[in-house]
Parts: sequence; structure tokens; C-alpha cells
Amino acid sequence: MNAMTSKERLLAAMRKAPVDRVPVPQVFWLWSPEHEMFRWADLEAKTAWHKRLGFDHYLSLPSVGRQNPEIVERHWQEKSPDEECAILCSEWSSPKGTLTAKLRLSEDYPGQKINLFSDFNTARYVKPLLGSAADLETFVRMDFWKLRAGDELEEWRSQCRFLKQHADAEGLAVSCDAGMSLDYLIQGSTAEQGILLAVEHPEETMHFMRHVNKHFEDTLPLYFEAGADFVHRRGWYDSTDCWSPSQFVRFAAPFIQKMTQLAHQAGLPCRYQMCTGIMPLLPELAKLDFDCLMGVEPVCTGQDMGKIVEALGDRKSFWTGLSAPLHIGMGSTEDVRKAVRKAFDIFGHRGFLLSAVPSIRRNWPWENVEAMMDEYRAITAETH
Repeated sequence: MNAMTSKERLLAAMRKAPVDRVPVPQVFWLWSPEHEMFRWADLEAKTAWHKRLGFDHYLSLPSVGRQNPEIVERHWQEKSPDEECAILCSEWSSPKGTLTAKLRLSEDYPGQKINLFSDFNTARYVKPLLGSAADLETFVRMDFWKLRAGDELEEWRSQCRFLKQHADAEGLAVSCDAGMSLDYLIQGSTAEQGILLAVEHPEETMHFMRHVNKHFEDTLPLYFEAGADFVHRRGWYDSTDCWSPSQFVRFAAPFIQKMTQLAHQAGLPCRYQMCTGIMPLLPELAKLDFDCLMGVEPVCTGQDMGKIVEALGDRKSFWTGLSAPLHIGMGSTEDVRKAVRKAFDIFGHRGFLLSAVPSIRRNWPWENVEAMMDEYRAITAETH
């Protein structure tokens, strides 16, 4: 087979088509705290770095959504004698309602205002954004997200053209974001409150889910126009770590399937991301038509990768292989080499995208990253 570009290789693997070699689309940590994040001078430097190390880099289109301009934000800090940290407070108000949130401002929180939905919020909440059924209804009524329009839309298109030109010149794929479902409840509340919202207020929860997912349905035609090559759907907290299979079927599955259908209508594959709590959902995941399951944790909390392949491998590809925290972060080079070999034994060479999941952090032993790639190259050489 002739050599493929990273884009060709990645898209073919996602579709379970033949590839010249298994792609390695590794994700590197980009967020707080500072000592754990990777940074590059610019897009060209980032691409060159990935290529030099042998990774199949890909790019992501910027969001075409924006906050409703009717909404006014206010941010401030408070002190509490019961808390070691300052309390970071945010308010979002419009003629249609007001929502507030408060959280503990730890040293590693990214920023000086509350990010609307973020993994960094959940454990730090003092007063969550979505703490009641009334909050869910207020969020919908305030219509938080709009599509960019006018000059803002043209600026977004200009950014996409620049990114797409770079991707085409370097042979890289470009992804777009297709939102999420139950993650909104976990990121907008404490985990316990988010779960109770769905249990105690299922109708309000479903109304909220329909609203936020309609926004992302509306974004997809613009992403397709801008040159997206595949669609990414996040489902990190859709799993049975938090929800029953019946709740997944009710609150998550219909929206995953809808986004997949829209992607397929545009001729694009859809990648769905879930990390743990997968095993009880295998029958339901098998019914959905997404193309690639990304991010399954191979070591922690009992994912049986062989059974996952058995249940889903006839139609789906797999973007996984190593546990980033346990193999790269805490393992030895020998552990890493064995894990790479085991991943190839389980997933084979077709419909497999090798990656240490969910992402590699800068403060972890770099020799383990080198061992992963060295073993990968050895296996590739053995099969060619």
C-alpha cells in the first residue's frame, strides 16, 4: 500500500478501512495546572513537533457558537470563614432570567471567572449552576447559546479557512464538536446533584437536553461548510459510572444517534468518547451507528477490552490502547512496551487508532512516551 497522509490514515482507520500503518493520534494535556500542560509557539510549531515524533496530528475547528448577547455576566470573589479558598462567584442575567454559581477558587482553577461548563467546576462547587429543575428551565428560557452572525461569523470563517489551509498543506484531518448530553449535568452541578436532577425531574432534564442538543445540530452545517473531516461527540459522563442503562437510553442515546446521522448525511465519520463505566452499556452502544469509540480506559475500573471488541468490533473502530495515567504517568518503560503489544493483540491493525488515553501530561516520564512510540514502530516494522 502507498504511504498515506495522517488525514487519510486517521479517517480510513475510523471507518475500519485498510491503512498503511495504524495511526497514532495522541492527545496532550493543554489545561491547568501550568506544570502539566503542553504549549507550542504557534500552529506550525505544534504540527512540526507532532510529525517529528511520529504522531498523526489533527486539528479542531473553533466553536461557531457564542453566548447569547442578551446575557450580561458579573464576576466577583467572596471570603468564607468555613473555606480555605476564596469563593469565586458568577452571575448570568438577561430579561428572561438569572443563573448564579459559586465555587472554591483553588490554585489550579483555570481563570478568574467561572467557566460555564467545565470538569474543573464539579468538585469545587459551593452553589452549582444547575442545582434545581427551575435552573434547568431558566437555562433553556435564557437561550444561552447562539450561532455567530454578521461580522463575527465572517471572522470565524476566516479562522477556519486559515486552519483548513494549514491542515490541507500538512495532510491533517480536521474535527468539529457535536456537543454532549449528560456531561452537562455533571459539569453544571455536583455529581450527586446532577444525578438527582435526572432522577427527580426527568421531564425538565429531557427538555434541557433537547434544547442544548438542538444548538449543536444547528452548528453542524456550518462546520461541514468550513471543511470538517469528522465529528466528535463527547460522552465522558454518559456512562454507568453515573447513570443506569435506561437513563443512558433516555437522555443520551437519541442525541448521539442524531449527531451521527447528520455526520453520515454529510459523508463524515462520527467519533464518540467514553472512558469508563462502559461494560453495562455494550448492548446499547452496539445499537448506535457512530463509527469510532474513543478514550476507553484499558486498565482502571474494569473495562474488558476483549469483550468490548467482541460486542462492538464488527462495525466500530477503537481509539485507545494505553492508560495514560497508569502506563505513561506511573509505569515503567517495560510496562509501556507490554501495553502496546497487548493493545495490538486485542485490536489488531484494522479499525484501531493507538493512543494513551485520555491524554499525556508534560510532567510525566517522557521516556515512557518514547517507549510507546519505539514499540509501535517495532510492531509496524514486523508487519510490513
